[in-house]
Amino acid sequence: MGYVPQAKQGRKRPVPWSRGAIAVAAAGVVIGAGGFAVSTAVASTALAAPAGGARAVTSTRAPSVSSACTLNVVLKVAGETEAEMGRQTASWVTIYSHGWTAAVPGGGWTMDGSEGGVDIHGPAGQSDASIGAYPQLDTPWTFASLGNKVFPSVRESHTICQTPVERSAAESSQATELTGSYLGEHVRVVVILSLYTPTTPDLYYGEIRDIYAPYSQWTTAEETTLMLVMARAIESPEDAYS
Repeated sequence: MGYVPQAKQGRKRPVPWSRGAIAVAAAGVVIGAGGFAVSTAVASTALAAPAGGARAVTSTRAPSVSSACTLNVVLKVAGETEAEMGRQTASWVTIYSHGWTAAVPGGGWTMDGSEGGVDIHGPAGQSDASIGAYPQLDTPWTFASLGNKVFPSVRESHTICQTPVERSAAESSQATELTGSYLGEHVRVVVILSLYTPTTPDLYYGEIRDIYAPYSQWTTAEETTLMLVMARAIESPEDAYS
């Protein structure tokens, strides 16, 4: 979402977003490994607030019933093993483009290279799963600075819910669900931001993963499909570029 297409590049992708065990509790709260929880009561956020600038994501009203948090679907897929995801996608087809390989449900899906990664488009281009990783020298990423690469793309945005930051030795991650206007379409969006612990001095990696679909088409099945598409996408060998 909002990434600028670019030529092929050599880039080692950081480790994927953690897939801890997930359980769904009552009252709209999702509990994960280490007490990872999602509150459905979030009414505002200041995620992408660059110094001296306006907040990129704001909300002035509580979520309506029709805007109930669905991050439990995202976390369920994130908590699945490779074998579990493999069983769900066993009948899918494989597509290759711009140094990436992706599994998709069938025909009509396309894949484009983008700044830092790949965009995988659903049939008719109405839904999308994107991955972008961003190396940066000297200056560590923050959730605010990384979020500012994606959140301003969603106009008139309304934050539905957001996870607290999940931390591990390798990364810190946070997921946000919101609605708004993107390319003139009323959409539902999930954005996952990850800040990776440096393994090379003064080289910092941030990763953005997001999925979106028209608001009217946002169902559990659609959200699950987009998350599986994103989770199963991998960088291909050099000769897979097209």
